[in-house]
Parts: sequence; structure tokens; C-alpha cells
Amino acid sequence: MDKKSIIEMLSIGENKEIEFKESKNKIPKSLWETYSAFCNSKGGIIVLGIKENKENDICTMEGIENANHILKDFWNTINNREKISVNVLDDEDVKIVDIEGKQVIVIKVPRANRKNKPVYINNNPMIGTYKRFHEGDFKCAEYEVKAMISEANEKTKDRIILEEYDINNINKETLKDYRIRFRIHKGEAHEWNKLDDEEFLYMLNAVDRKTKKLTIAGLLMFGQEKDIVEIFPNYFLDYREVKDDSNMERWTNRITSWDDGWTGNLWDFFEKIVNKLTADIEVPFALDKDLMRIDDTPVHACIREALSNCLIHTQYDESGSIVVEKRENYFKFANPGNMRIPIEDALKGGQSDPRNPILHKMFSHLGYGERAGSGLPMINNVWKEKGWILPEIKESFNPNRTTLILITKSQNPLINPPISQPINPPIDLSETQQKIISILLQNSTIKIDEIANILELKSNTIKKNMKQLKDMKIIERKGTTRKGEWIIKNNKGSGK
Repeated sequence: MDKKSIIEMLSIGENKEIEFKESKNKIPKSLWETYSAFCNSKGGIIVLGIKENKENDICTMEGIENANHILKDFWNTINNREKISVNVLDDEDVKIVDIEGKQVIVIKVPRANRKNKPVYINNNPMIGTYKRFHEGDFKCAEYEVKAMISEANEKTKDRIILEEYDINNINKETLKDYRIRFRIHKGEAHEWNKLDDEEFLYMLNAVDRKTKKLTIAGLLMFGQEKDIVEIFPNYFLDYREVKDDSNMERWTNRITSWDDGWTGNLWDFFEKIVNKLTADIEVPFALDKDLMRIDDTPVHACIREALSNCLIHTQYDESGSIVVEKRENYFKFANPGNMRIPIEDALKGGQSDPRNPILHKMFSHLGYGERAGSGLPMINNVWKEKGWILPEIKESFNPNRTTLILITKSQNPLINPPISQPINPPIDLSETQQKIISILLQNSTIKIDEIANILELKSNTIKKNMKQLKDMKIIERKGTTRKGEWIIKNNKGSGK
């Protein structure tokens, strides 16, 4: 973290991932709450030596009188297990930075590994665990702490044996369909094809061999919705399809696990919607080696991968439903539970930490979610080759939720566009101002509060940056506040 980055942060102000602390000659007590919150959320940056006026959002750099002494106190405290449950920092994560004759301490807090969560203070996880929400640190409820402890457990929940459910709770038609798909994918010669249903379910870990009871994975994959909600009251599958984006709530096709006439389990849901999702994807004319028409493309494979990953990585005891949404040139896959590894690591590939490994194997036996740690990189690479807007992954908290958005064209059709569109701005613009221009290029009628929501910044910060853009004659407003639009006057020159 260099001097320029800190100065730019001052212009942005505090947000979800930036926290300023006044620290003239001692460590503020609230530092450790923020440390816990960042560790248990998405990570963030704490800067000691900066005062923020909450009334007008103005940040002033006051500096620290004895930075080396405070730094020593910091390391002593963070390594004291009576105060902090775990230290997730390396030496390079904490630096003293000189700015215009004043010293500040910059602490880059990473997201904690799930095995270290919850990160808590004062030797009590139930009252000392925090999460970050907007620009504040909030004490976690007991159920949230217990969920983190459960996530840290090496024995995943989908392995749990359900004493009240046995093979009779398996839907025979679902299992029959799954076995047909298995035979097609693995080939007739696969030895599992010779097994009876009970033995086949043992091999899948859907049924425990010793007790003959269902595992959670077996019930989710092959059971009935009425039984599943007995274990997971918040369980709800929701597929939404709409042709006309002008009416965001008028679904032309909707399938939910509450609907009559089907099981409401994961495999039947996958089968019901996977072809609907891919039905409108263009298939260029091509023949295979046997001169047969190829009706599948890498985009089809990516959509199937996104759907299977959504079901595999869901935290089924978390509140909220699984939502799969299709619009014109737009797909959304949203599920309860946050990522188990940081988003940037997931995009790089090579790492895999499935929340439900038995479900993962069940899907991978049919070729879905087959390559561990390669799903998101594969989707990212296909979207790059197509020249489409890169996939957008969002995590939200309270409740925990992960959303993957895939857009199959170069501009986002919705009001909440990604900010990855290339632009050619003046070289002296801040990163925030460049992102604002990118958003305005895609949606000229967007409101300031909506931009603030996209960038996860305060509305006052957006107003201040947009005023600077207007003063540089880069943007201007035409029309009224309610019915006007933003005009980009110059995004190539110096902005003067």
C-alpha cells in the first residue's frame, strides 16, 4: 500500500473494505472488532492515524506520534490468544507509511480461511465475533457463530447420516433417471451398472452401508421435497425465466420446489431446467468425426457448470433460496452460503473446497462439476474468448449469499452493470472516477444512489467524484434530476 493509494482512499472515505481509525498515541479498542469483522467477511484495509468526521464524510490525516511503539503493541496484542483467537497476518501485511511528514499504519487484513473462523476477540466466540456490513462492524448472532464453527469442521454436512430416513425415502423415478445418465456418461461396461439400486446408492454414499440410512446428500439428490424441508426448513428451489426485461417480475416460465407434480429434489431440478437454460444459445454449424452435427458448445458446458456448482456449494441450513434466473443474454445463479475460498483464488483455479463433497461426486459422475477448482476459470476463459462482459461474482452477508452473473453480450441489459467495460479515460482520473464513467457509458439514466450501491461506496463519495468529473468537463447532466441523463463529453483527452 503506497502513499498514492492512501491519499485516494481518503477521497473515497470508509466503505465495506476500508476503515479509518484515529490513533494519535495508542491503539483504539475498536481496531480488534474491525479486525474480527474483516477476517470473517471479505477482508479489508485498516489505516491508523486518520480521523473521519461522520457528519460530513471528510477524512483528515492526523498521523501517529510514535508509530514504532504502536506497531510493537499491535503485534503483541494480535499474538495474544487471550485477546485475539488467531493471527492471520504476515509481516508484509502491516506497514508504516510516511505521508507529508506524518506517519500512518496500514493493516491489510485478509479474509480468514474457513478453518480459522470464527475469528473472535476476548476469548469468547459467542459474544466476540464480528462481521462487516456496509461500513460498520456488527456483532454476530449465536447462530452465525455456530454456522462458522460448522463450516470449519472437516466432516461436511452432506455426509451426516439421517436416522429417520432410509432407502424407502428415495424416489425411484429420480434414481432411475440418474442411472440412465450414469450409463450414458460412463459407458455400458462400467461395473456400477451391474449393481442393484441399493448397492449403487452405497457406492454413491447416498446411503450408509452399515445402518442403511440416507445421508443428507442422498436425501437432497434423490428424496422428496416434503422430507427435505423437515431437515432444512429454508430449502427452496426457484427457476425463473422472463422474455420481456421491461417487466422484471412477469415470469414467462417458473419452476419451484413447492410445485405439485414433481419431487422437488436436486437432480430432478437440474434435469428440469438445464435444457431450458441453454435452449437459446447459438450453435454454429459443425460436424464431428462421424459427420454428425455438433449441437453443444463451450457456452453450453459453462451454463451446466454454473448450475451444478450452484447446487453443490449451497449451504442448505442457511436462510434464503436457490435462485436460477434466465433473461435475454443474462443468467443468474444465486445460492445461500459464501465462497469457501476467496473469489480471486477461485478465478485462478487449481483450488477446490466444495461445501458438499458427496453432492460434488454425484454430479461429477455424470460429467458436471467434474474438474476440481476449474469451473470458474473455464467460464471466465470462454467469456473472454467471446468478448463478453466477464462473469461477475458477488458475496453478501446477513444472510450469507453468493451470486454468479453471466451475460452473453458486450453490454449489461440490467440497471446494475458490471464495471469491467474498457474505457479510455483521462490519465489523471482516480479509479473510482474511471468506474463511474464506465457505469455511465452503459446506463446514462442511472441514479447516484444506484452507482453507490454498485461500487459499495457512500452516496456523498459518488456525488463528490461526479462533481469533479463535471468540473473537468468530462460529464454533464441533461434534463431534470428525475428524467434527465448523463452525457459523456470526453473520455479520451486530458479532461481539460
